[in-house]
Amino acid sequence: MFLVEWDDLGRDGGYEPVRFLREDAVMVMGIVSSKSPELEDEDDLVRRMEEAAGLAGGMERLAISPQCGFASVLVGNEIDEDHQWRKLDLVARVADRLFG
Repeated sequence: MFLVEWDDLGRDGGYEPVRFLREDAVMVMGIVSSKSPELEDEDDLVRRMEEAAGLAGGMERLAISPQCGFASVLVGNEIDEDHQWRKLDLVARVADRLFG
């Protein structure tokens, strides 16, 4: 498995590298930000995953996750526990839509 951050396409770049994924590998798409309490749009996340799946050769080669842990520095990010749970719930909802 490869775990890759893609929460900020402007900073992280597009999904084009996914096309080079080894046939026996899975790309874990870190597309939900753990740095900001703002909740991503569920339909947008599904669209982004579908875009990456087109490059990877299928959705079965992908997984979805937050882009990083919720405390990636000593003092942590400015996101409280309630927002963290909302983000994780969002990841689960998107995964249910994509993978059943």
